Amino acid sequence: MDRAAGTAAINKMLAQELHTGCVNTFAIVDLDNFKTLNDVMGHMWGDKALCEVVLIMKKHCRAQDIVCRLGGDEFVLFLPDMTREAAEESLRVLSAKLHIDYVKEKLEVMISASMGIVLSDGKDVTFQDLYEEADGCLYQVKRTFKGSYHISDKIGVVNTSSF
Repeated sequence: MDRAAGTAAINKMLAQELHTGCVNTFAIVDLDNFKTLNDVMGHMWGDKALCEVVLIMKKHCRAQDIVCRLGGDEFVLFLPDMTREAAEESLRVLSAKLHIDYVKEKLEVMISASMGIVLSDGKDVTFQDLYEEADGCLYQVKRTFKGSYHISDKIGVVNTSSF
């Protein structure tokens, strides 16, 4: 799915009610060492890596989840209406699956995925709101420990306090 279709689909899902105790999970997934893979092994290997990453993400996801390519080696993953615990476990497992070694003759390049993640109750938030928060989380990961992720629940998290 491309960015425009993904944005529209996610905005539509954000308008839907969540089950009690559930959140929407929005992640920007950026591949680490992708440029190195292209430079060292060639663009055909980069194309192969992109296809493998998409296949891994789609196999990992539920039918209602959305995977869309933002461009280059960046993707958005949207996991609607699941518990925070289930979302965190799902992303932990996916992160491990996206550590992939490519070997060509005596050359080896490992790619991984850095992820900026936002958990939201979906009320009064848009794709753009989630994107901006997740992008900040992603840059924090890229500066500190590539191949990992950072989760923010800053936007629209369910308020459990009473009035």
